[in-house]
Amino acid sequence: MQDDNNSSRLLGEQTLAAFEAGEVSLLLENRNQNLGSMFASEFALDYIQILYRLLMFRREHELEVLRNELFDSVKVGIATSGNNDIYPIERFDQAMKQLEDWSLVNKRLEKTRLRSYKDVRRDRFRFSLTDETISFLTYLEDRYQNDLLPRDDDSINLLEFILSALKQINKALKEPKENHASIVFSMCDVQEKTARLSQNLNRITVTLGNFLLNVYSPEEAKEIVSGLDIYFKSYLMQLTQLRMKILHELERLASEEKSPQLQQCFLLFQENQRKLPRIMRVSHGHENTIDQVTRLLNYYRRNGRVDKLCGAVHDNAMKVLGKLTSFLKELERRSNRLEFINIRLKELAQKDENFDPQFFLWNLIGSAATPLDMNDSDDYHKAEPPSPRSSHGARRTPPKTFTRTKPLAEKHVETHEEMRTRMLLEFIKKHYLQNGRLDATELSGMEDFQQLTLLLKYGILGEGKRLKKEDFKLKIDQNKKMSLYGKAGKMQGPETVLEEFKHHG
Repeated sequence: MQDDNNSSRLLGEQTLAAFEAGEVSLLLENRNQNLGSMFASEFALDYIQILYRLLMFRREHELEVLRNELFDSVKVGIATSGNNDIYPIERFDQAMKQLEDWSLVNKRLEKTRLRSYKDVRRDRFRFSLTDETISFLTYLEDRYQNDLLPRDDDSINLLEFILSALKQINKALKEPKENHASIVFSMCDVQEKTARLSQNLNRITVTLGNFLLNVYSPEEAKEIVSGLDIYFKSYLMQLTQLRMKILHELERLASEEKSPQLQQCFLLFQENQRKLPRIMRVSHGHENTIDQVTRLLNYYRRNGRVDKLCGAVHDNAMKVLGKLTSFLKELERRSNRLEFINIRLKELAQKDENFDPQFFLWNLIGSAATPLDMNDSDDYHKAEPPSPRSSHGARRTPPKTFTRTKPLAEKHVETHEEMRTRMLLEFIKKHYLQNGRLDATELSGMEDFQQLTLLLKYGILGEGKRLKKEDFKLKIDQNKKMSLYGKAGKMQGPETVLEEFKHHG
């Protein structure tokens, strides 16, 4: 009965009296101190995995687990975390014996399965968690979830808090004599949150600057570009809207009606502070609230400090976006170049064995103006550099005009890209009239394989925008495989389906 009274005093309104009476020691009673030993043990990782697996069984409404079943469920995880190939059962039995000695688990014999008095095998035992261990594991889960929460301030949350505080100040100024202390404290809090806002925007600027110094894979570059797209469309717009609302509230505080009330609040606060003992006076609140409002107006006004900080964030974001966009475009250009080299190498591979590749390679990598250079070099003579042409005429005469006797052709000249698109559409119409899987047809020759490669290129690179212009798109399933056969060879890859894509509007 005495313990119950002490507990009610410690957790009730007489906490200070219970503390002075030394009743805080009650917090250590009925607690299993072996939890600290488990933490400091060399095999702490084995213990925590076994205990947490028992907690998972408990949440599946299986309160007592057989020894063999528990061992089978933890042996893979413990071996992987310890960089071992196997987890011996002897080590598991030793860990369970230690947990039982520490009273962290309970062990019960499965009596209904005994066949004789000699049947004392350990696989008949069942293990369960104690209440103290369950509470401790729940505490570890809560602490781990707290570690995953972001610790840095968010600019949007800070601006929303500042806006809410300024609205409360404007509302409290209706009775300044009663709310003078809260008004002064709220203004100091707004100043502190504004300083944290500047620190957060500077941190974002530095983080974006670090992006410019790193090298990224194509997948990481695409992810960052999509994240910056969200920033431009949502984040910066919210910052601008909240800044305008904060500026409106500050202009209300700086008006002729509110300024005298703010000054009166500050004078009442100072007078009240002078009446208090020195030890009870607060350290902040010495700056005049009118000066604070003026400084905040200069910070949040157009082209003020916050606009400059947001401008620096925007400039760095544009630089990162430009760098990554150029990187992705360069990858696409290299892909086109590699495709051209692949075609020429196939052409080289089809030559005879006695073919001399020197002239072929020279035409491949040489300049387009080299065959027309009369001063070309050879094995024994090095060509002179080209000299600029000099004009002997003092004045350039305009070219003679003439009347065209033959009318210009009205037929459109087909470009190389239009020709490739036309041949691709003819290939789709021939082999995939009803769309469907790419392996639903048989390819005849090397030309069909080249058109199929062009189809995959247009449907995958650049999120398939090039193929969507022709009202088609590719649907890829990485979990399934397919194979395409033809006279020229075989092609394997993930399952790909060609679908017709209709534009809306």
